Amino acid sequence: MATSIDTDQTAVLALLELPAPETLSEPQMCGRACVWCGDALSNDTAVDLGVRTAEVHGITADWFPRTDKRCVGGKAYAQLFVHAVSCEPCRETAAGCDTAVALRRLMREGRR
Repeated sequence: MATSIDTDQTAVLALLELPAPETLSEPQMCGRACVWCGDALSNDTAVDLGVRTAEVHGITADWFPRTDKRCVGGKAYAQLFVHAVSCEPCRETAAGCDTAVALRRLMREGRR
């Protein structure tokens, strides 16, 4: 079964920038391979990034990106820097920002 993510983390996962769908392989588009590194995924190792809608070659369709914990941890780390620059609570204390807390949680999960 894919790794479960709570509601707060589902919103944070939506902040992570995904590659353009037209640059991905069919296994990456269908969630059988990591959307970032291309490694094969199993239901036990995958992190579901949620159904997305994209237009590719003039056709609008749903796609199902998934990743592994290592990649999502790295992307969360990068997103934390982007987020913290424009977040007033983060500039005061990272503990005061739910988004920063959720990003750090994803980073920790990526190290397990």
